[in-house]
Amino acid sequence: MLPDSNINEPASHGYLTYQLKQKDQLALGEVIRNSAAIYFDFNEAVMTNETFHTIGENFIGTTGIATISNTISLQVYPNPMREYVIFDLQNIVFHEGRLELYNSIGQLVRTEKIRDNTFQVKRKSLNPGSYFFRLSLDDYLSTTGVIQVLDSVR
Repeated sequence: MLPDSNINEPASHGYLTYQLKQKDQLALGEVIRNSAAIYFDFNEAVMTNETFHTIGENFIGTTGIATISNTISLQVYPNPMREYVIFDLQNIVFHEGRLELYNSIGQLVRTEKIRDNTFQVKRKSLNPGSYFFRLSLDDYLSTTGVIQVLDSVR
């Protein structure tokens, strides 16, 4: 029961969080996909972007980008990272993007401009820990995820 955006734009935003327990018998490499339907008043459903998680070992996944098309994908590797992480966007053309990194208490710690589908983010001053990222492309398409920064010495 959110107010209309014409009446109170900031209060018209909503969000949903959820947690799942995955089945034990899922094979490595299997993909779990998820999307939701949003209903405004009594209108037809508006479908959200589809997110996905690939079953694997020793990594932290990212959400998929599918706001415009289900064919757009993002790979982030190596994750966890030591000195750098590579972001690889596939099946999309964009002019300008922005990557924002947030620490575990939600503080913005870095912003980088993006112009290429594949780009590297160097560790620089990032301490070991988890960092949330938001990748925005041409101010209308975005995705979020987590990267894990390990100690630089093995």
